[in-house]
Amino acid sequence: MKDLGWGTGLSINNSGVVVGYSITSVSPTFQYHAAISYHGGPLQALTNYDPDQNSVATGINESNQVVGYQGSYPHGGFVWHNGKILYLPSVDGLGGGVAPEAINKLGHVTGEAESGGYGANHWHTFLYRNGKIIIFLGKGVYRK
Repeated sequence: MKDLGWGTGLSINNSGVVVGYSITSVSPTFQYHAAISYHGGPLQALTNYDPDQNSVATGINESNQVVGYQGSYPHGGFVWHNGKILYLPSVDGLGGGVAPEAINKLGHVTGEAESGGYGANHWHTFLYRNGKIIIFLGKGVYRK
């Protein structure tokens, strides 16, 4: 076992790259940032996102593409790769939250997303592929 620093690892790929978050401050407020650890090194904050927002990296694939979200409320879902960040759109254009959890080798992302706008609390499974979010509303029913 190796100490990667003050934070939490949430996902690991077959190359041993770990993602999660590192705790950057506990006073005056608790702050944490999405982080990555290459080959047992210390957790390092991901680059090119809003450093004033708390963030979490929740998944990683074999190409070291990382998914996560920023904001104290799962709102700004993102895909991060080699220092570049892509923010995922809301599912219906109303600003609902997007909380990615996993990414596969094709770059398809899944997790939960809120429909009906911020604070509506209508959370559903989503799939992001080819630049579009598909939301699954129930037993085999979905809308784009």
